[in-house]
Amino acid sequence: VSDAPLGTEERLETERIQAEGFQSEVVNADELFRFEQLPFDLIDLPATFSKFRKVVEKKPEIFPDIPQSIPDLTSSSEQPWADPSEWIEPLRTQISPETEVRTSGGEASALEHWQAYLSTRALSHYKVTRNALCGPTQSSHLSAWLAHGCISARQVWSDILDYERREGANESTYWLRFELLWREFFRWYLRASDWTLFRRRGPNGKDAGGDQNCQRFAAWSLGNTGCDIVDAAMRELNRTGWMSNRARQLVASHLVYESNLDWRLGAAYFESRLVDFDVASNWGNWAYIAGVGPDPRGGRIFNLNEQAGRYDPDQTYRKRWLQ
Repeated sequence: VSDAPLGTEERLETERIQAEGFQSEVVNADELFRFEQLPFDLIDLPATFSKFRKVVEKKPEIFPDIPQSIPDLTSSSEQPWADPSEWIEPLRTQISPETEVRTSGGEASALEHWQAYLSTRALSHYKVTRNALCGPTQSSHLSAWLAHGCISARQVWSDILDYERREGANESTYWLRFELLWREFFRWYLRASDWTLFRRRGPNGKDAGGDQNCQRFAAWSLGNTGCDIVDAAMRELNRTGWMSNRARQLVASHLVYESNLDWRLGAAYFESRLVDFDVASNWGNWAYIAGVGPDPRGGRIFNLNEQAGRYDPDQTYRKRWLQ
């Protein structure tokens, strides 16, 4: 039993295993909604996030209920696999001391972090802080645990509703659920568009331009473009495996519209570096910025100087990573 694979390579591998006679069952464990709960066929998936959100928010009955208990697992004495520490330990890597939120794998670590975040009541201010470039509570920092299946989107959704009943609902508490819906949309968007999401022209078939010049890509990926906000963000990524959502949009805009590079180079580089890599969100967001995805405006170009002044007015972030 496994989560329904999203990436085309993973789906092909699942099909190969099934063709060889192995029994396997895939389930939609990592989404808010199961396939049969969607109020439309996949071929009729709304073309934009706004349309998707409006459709599903009119169907409150499809939102998840968290079971109070789950069946007991097979006792460890009956499990056929060896002690995982024998092969996990050699794979451990040193966590950069510069990382603001230290992510240790596993459900216990995910729940501990999530409950600690909720206890700060930072969720009540999430919409105000979410665009900050740094800070341990500027966002939930749950993305890595969500990406690796250590905590489910359904659990997070349910806990937000509990928080709203306990602490009060406002635009900020709704906005984290709004972001979960973005994540959900990209997962179904990838399934609907299949391998076309990984093509240069994307699902829209639009030519986003750009080439694969090695020198310009090296400058971007190493944080040597000369644009200080982009360089700071790329150096944070290279040293920690993470950067804020706002920073991701800015460096993507630079790669596509300033460095004039193939947007897929950026998506692939993020895939190789991010500790919270999620195939649907990553490639969906890059296609969105490049204008070959589900953006009705045909791409997003950011004024990087204006953005730096707005989100890093005292240059704290840039000084930290460019020193």
